[in-house]
Amino acid sequence: MAADRSHSIDHLVARLPNWDDNVESEASAVIDEATENGKLITNDAWNKKQWKETKKPINSARIEHLGNLPREEREKVGVAITTATSKLMIEHSHRCMECAMKKKLCVCDELRSMRPTDEERRYLNFDIAVYMHAKERYRASNTGKVLEKLYDAKIYVDSVEEDMIALQEAIDARKSRCCVLFPSNDSKTVEELRSEGVLSRPSDLAAEGERVLIILVDGTWKQAKRLQ
Repeated sequence: MAADRSHSIDHLVARLPNWDDNVESEASAVIDEATENGKLITNDAWNKKQWKETKKPINSARIEHLGNLPREEREKVGVAITTATSKLMIEHSHRCMECAMKKKLCVCDELRSMRPTDEERRYLNFDIAVYMHAKERYRASNTGKVLEKLYDAKIYVDSVEEDMIALQEAIDARKSRCCVLFPSNDSKTVEELRSEGVLSRPSDLAAEGERVLIILVDGTWKQAKRLQ
């Protein structure tokens, strides 16, 4: 087993600096291969201790070799590994791939059934975008994913290139009809934004046919400060 584990880690490390643009699927393939070859995971004996043992060689490889990459590429690959390992854990622990909860506790379908109707959404006249830290996307305790099911909010994961492009496009499309919900020294109240013409009352917006984009920053306080 030691020889198999060494081989799988070396193989993982050798491929880290050379990932192409399809980095997430590449990361998934590498980690699947590493765990299979190293016999670090077995479906019939899954537990948290075993998962920690599984992540050790992956994290060691990441720490040792990602430091040589440019910052932007390092973040991109790091997020890909985080995403791939999180998905792997959820799959092997028989949890819901959408909310990461145990399947018997999953309420994804119930939340979707509670979404506002098209008419209600027209009256509400705002859309929600969740700017999420990568470590939160597959964490069971994360509540940002609730908005995705309940209000059809769009989730954009930090450092995921296609998500960052899509978020910027959404912001550009709204021009001034966009605000970030986050406490800071220069935060403004809703009334202040209305007086500046950034926000209008729902009835006014309905007449104009415009929608406000509200961006929520999702992560721990430390993560959220970095994202902000």
